[in-house]
Parts: sequence; structure tokens; C-alpha cells
Amino acid sequence: MTISKPAASHPGTAVTIPRPFTAYRGSDPYVFVSYSHADAKEVFAELAFLRDKGYRVWYDEGIEPGAAIWQQTIVERIKACDFALGYFSPVAMGSEYVVKEILLLLKEKKQLVTIHLSETALPAALELDLVAAQAIMKYEHLEAEYFKRLLTTLPASAIEVTPPVGPEQDFRAEIEFRVRKALGWSRELADELTQFGELLGLEAERVQTVLADSLQTLGIDADYDNRLDQIRKLAATLVTSGEITPERRRILANRGQALRIPPAHWESVVQQEAARRARELIAADGAAEASHLLVSAVGEVVPQSGEIRSLLEELEQGRQVTPALVVEPAQGPVAEAAASPAAVEERSARLATATLGEAEIRWIRIPAGLFLRGCPEEFVKYVESEYRVEADAFRTYPVRTEPLDDFWISRTPVTNELYYAFIKATGHRFPAGWRGTSPPYPRAEGDRPVTGVTWQDSVDFAQWFGARLPTRAETEKACRGTDGRLYPWGNQFDSARCNTSEAGIGALTPVERYPEGVSPYGVLDLVGNAWEWVADEKDRLRMTVGASYERIGEIYGAGFLDLSRPPESSAKDLGFRIACNNLGDLKGASLSFDDAG
Repeated sequence: MTISKPAASHPGTAVTIPRPFTAYRGSDPYVFVSYSHADAKEVFAELAFLRDKGYRVWYDEGIEPGAAIWQQTIVERIKACDFALGYFSPVAMGSEYVVKEILLLLKEKKQLVTIHLSETALPAALELDLVAAQAIMKYEHLEAEYFKRLLTTLPASAIEVTPPVGPEQDFRAEIEFRVRKALGWSRELADELTQFGELLGLEAERVQTVLADSLQTLGIDADYDNRLDQIRKLAATLVTSGEITPERRRILANRGQALRIPPAHWESVVQQEAARRARELIAADGAAEASHLLVSAVGEVVPQSGEIRSLLEELEQGRQVTPALVVEPAQGPVAEAAASPAAVEERSARLATATLGEAEIRWIRIPAGLFLRGCPEEFVKYVESEYRVEADAFRTYPVRTEPLDDFWISRTPVTNELYYAFIKATGHRFPAGWRGTSPPYPRAEGDRPVTGVTWQDSVDFAQWFGARLPTRAETEKACRGTDGRLYPWGNQFDSARCNTSEAGIGALTPVERYPEGVSPYGVLDLVGNAWEWVADEKDRLRMTVGASYERIGEIYGAGFLDLSRPPESSAKDLGFRIACNNLGDLKGASLSFDDAG
């Protein structure tokens, strides 16, 4: 790989920021730093901080001008380093020099942590290689919290002076490990740590001193219980009034940052309060509300707790048994008036067709019940071995069971033909790439997924039909069934069953071209062809699922995976499908049911 970089500053950077210290030149373990000179002021401040902490740091300081010397030095320092930090920003990702450095670090299999100075989209050259790499979103953290996290990622071997070893150091390391991994702080945990320190042979007085000092460093002081109680009261208030929506989770995250409560601790508190509230709802015959609350309470840091899992399983068992026990068939004329034939047929049908004007959509009912979500550890290890990348990010999709009410989902993504019927009926704007002809897309491509649509475009179409976008959980169940398979057809990827980069087609295909890629419920095109918008929001971004013809289906097509993007995105491989709770919601559409039972 060729790496070249101007010696003074990147193009367009007029100001040269003084280097804070001389870069490390020796052969002992050190940290290699990749960054854009446009970010030098912020990056240099951090490098000075790391140098003060005793770390050996190499960055592009003091190299004589000249592309050949620069190239040789960069390559040598990357190959010799043990660890690397990559500082990402929109400017940095627009720099070929930074991208080439990161690619070489990955090629050399160096341990790499990326620091996102601001919200940054990755260029195509890096997106796959970094999908599972460790990243720190600096702009989402308070400064103290960020620096603590940064220091925990850096290897101790890169410190000039090796820290002393002994029982006290072992005790401090155990405290930090247990507190960071704990799903909450409690007096019981403090007692366990005290016993551990005494078992190491430390005197009781020294144990308490080291414990208090270490907890203070971690932000857990004498007032921590009071601060945690504030989070608990907030969580109790929120769960009393309903589910934990994305907006409510942001409120909790902001309060947690302000109170210096680690995310793992406040997320654990939310789950505890949700479980408490769910029991109250169950006792008051609010099983459905309890189920939705429990599912919404599980965040991104802490996996589903055993308590929530048990409650969900109890609710599912109750839902399977109760109807047979308490619902008796109505008799006589009351029964005839209680439910229309269409409503009865909808409840028993699996397939249906809804027609609105010129638009006709095939629907499939996904039955209610528990299903298995998340990424199995075996898949993480496979990706790391096969693709030579760190796959820790996949572990943020913990394996867990969740309940879903029954719902209907369109059998295929919305096609060009369907979307054009919507435009003719409403006057809605064209997707990106359509022309002013009739039809405004190539005539032979009416059965391809419509793409170039924003999130709002897809919502507008769904609302016109009386429907909505499916949730992330709904698309995952429609794809994986109930047994947690990775792909609609099983756990082994098969490029003959979908249109992804492995197929080598390089373009959109008809939505029914791959019947052998059908899901357990009969849904098509859930892997490949086009990414699909879903309803869920994450950090003001919207989720997309399913991969496209341009992506590696074995990774991006796995049913648990989603990618977030700005809602105004209108990529050439981005489309959608629609869903609804009941077909009766499709106001104005005529219905026909294809089967029963």
C-alpha cells in the first residue's frame, strides 16, 4: 500500500499548530497516532495529556519535508507499533492520507481504536473493515468520562515506566474491573471487594483506603448512592407513564452523564424499575402493556436481565394458555354481530392482498410470540477469523428472547411500480434518479425495489396506504423466525439465495427473483437487493436493515445487524417495505384473503 503525506499540513490548512513534544523514536511498545492536521489543535492537546501520563506516542512530528521520506517513515512506524489511535472527523475522513494510514494499520492487523471527534460518516473504503472495530464517540461523552475510557483502552506496555506489581495493584485492578463490569453499584459489591482485598493479604485499614481512593477515581464517592437514587426516581417516573421511548432514553442518558453515573449502572436501574412496574401491570391485568415496557427497557450497554427474561417468558406462556381458558365462542345472533366476516377472516388468515387505486400489495401475517434476537458468539468468532477484523461491535447485539404481538408485513419491498402509483395519486416528489418520462423509471424495472427515497418519503407512502414502517424487531423476526437463525434460510450464507456483492450482479433485481431466499414466514428479499428503512431511531439517525447488492451479504445481511444513517439519505440502494398491526387499518383498501388456518 502506498502512503504519502505532505510534511507541513494538509491541503487547505493554513495554520501550523506547534507540536507539543518530540515523538517517540525507540523500539519499545508505543502508540501510533493517525489524524488530520485540520484537527491538530484538539488532537495535540490529547497527545500532550497521554504523554503526561507516561505513554510513548509517535505522531508525524519532526519529519523532514519530502514525500519519499514521509512515506517510508509512516510505513515503518505503523509496522513497528503495538497499538494505534485514529482520530476521525469529517475532514479526516475526506483525507486520503488518513484513510491510507488506517487501511495499512488494518492490513498489518494492529490493534486500533478510533476516536470520533464529531459525528462522522465513514468512506466506503473503511466502512466494512471498521464495522467491528472498537470506537469511542468523544462528542457523546463528558470530558472526564471520555478520558477515563480512553486510558482504559491503551496498553500498559506503552507506558515508559512499568507500573509496580503486588497485592495492592491487583486489588486496584480488581476494583476497576468489577465496577466497570457491574450492572449496578451496591453495598454488596463493596463488601465483596473488601473481602477480596483482605484475601490478598492487605490490612483492613489499607483495604478501605485503597477502595475509597479507587472508587473516587471511578466517580463513585460517598454521594454516589444519592446520585444513583436520583436516576432511580427518574426511571420510576418514566416507566410509570409508559414505555422507554428513544426520547426518554436520551433524557436518562443526559441525566446519567450529569450525575457521573456509568451507562451500565443507569441502564441496569432502568431494567430493575421496569421489572417492578411490569409486576404491577400484570397484577392489574395489563399483560400487554407490561410486555411492551419490558422490551423497551433493554438498552445498548446492558444485556437483557434474567429478571426481565423470566417475566417475558411468563407473559408469553400466559398468552398461549389464557385464550383457551377464558374466551368462549359467542352464541346466537350476538356472535354474528360481534365480528364481521372480514375481521374473523383476518385473524385466521396468513396471506392477504390489499389494493388501493393502482397499488396492490401482498401481505403476510407474522404470528405473535417469543423470538430469539441478537448475535451469537460463534458468529463473532467466525467473522474475526474469516475476515481478519475485530468484531466486538457485534457483541452490542446481545442474544435474548423478546415477545412481539402479531403483525402484517409486505411480502416484498415497495417497487418502482407501486411507488409510481403513490406519486400519481398524491403528487409526491420523485425519488432521487427518476426522470420526467412516463414512467419516470426504466420501463423494464417496475418490479425492482424503489430506491433513492428518504426516510420521510417511505413514511409518506406507508401513511397513504394506511400502514407504517416496520420496527427493527419486526423485520428481525420476519427474517429469522423464532429460532435465531442468521439468515432467512438458515445459519450458512448462500449467495445463490440473494442479491449481494457475492452474487456479482452489481444492480437491483426483481423483488421476487430469489424465491429460495424466502423467510420461515414466506417474506422475500429480506437480505440484499436494497437496504430498507425501518421505524426505529438511534441518536437522531434512522435504522436500515438487510444489506444491498453492493454489500457483503454474509456480514451485512445477518438478521441481527442494522446500520444507522441520516433520515435525509436517499442512496441508490436504499428502499423500504411497510407493515401494519391489522389489515383493517388500511383505510380505503380492498382486501382479499388467500388462506386460512
